[in-house]
Amino acid sequence: MVPAELAANPPAGEVISDGGGIRKYRFALPGMGKRAGGGMEGEGRRRRKEEMTEEISDKKLFIPAPVPAPLLAAARDLRKNMTDAEQLLWYCLRRKQLDGFRFRRQHPFDRYVLDFYCCEARLAVELDGGQHNRSDVQVRDEERTSFLNTHGIRVVRFWNNEIFTNLEGVLLTIYDALRQASHPGSASLGEGMRSPPPWLCLAGGLRSPPP
Repeated sequence: MVPAELAANPPAGEVISDGGGIRKYRFALPGMGKRAGGGMEGEGRRRRKEEMTEEISDKKLFIPAPVPAPLLAAARDLRKNMTDAEQLLWYCLRRKQLDGFRFRRQHPFDRYVLDFYCCEARLAVELDGGQHNRSDVQVRDEERTSFLNTHGIRVVRFWNNEIFTNLEGVLLTIYDALRQASHPGSASLGEGMRSPPPWLCLAGGLRSPPP
């Protein structure tokens, strides 16, 4: 119902209907503005949205290429059937135990599955069994390493038996490679500091990572 004072003194407005003896107006009551999102406020939001879209389009967004289904299936199968050496090394690399660097196990890259891979340092760690002594396998390993190098990935390789007989040395080698990748030109532990970080997994047992 229209208030009596409003009926007696209707605000000026546009007549939109005059049928049936009832005159209807379209008008805005005092104090009423446009709906949210309209007028200058809506225009401002639209401009900000356009500016943000332009900024995003100017940036080079990293969109990973989809992994082929057969390669993804192979990586999943390798994760489920890790060798004893891979399991032991993974126990030392997982959860950012090595100076905060995050490793992935059985990581698919292009047409290969890397045993362990650190995206931040672009470092691949490969474990080789006895079959890698064969000349044909060695040729394939060299091709694999060369291919990864051309994509900016450094590869360090170890024999499976090194994981069981020289775990400390293996971890120090990986640690040096990570430090050199993040701090080029830094001295390795083998060249300077002889004492390994106390949180490294040592042959005598696993030590707790830093908090």
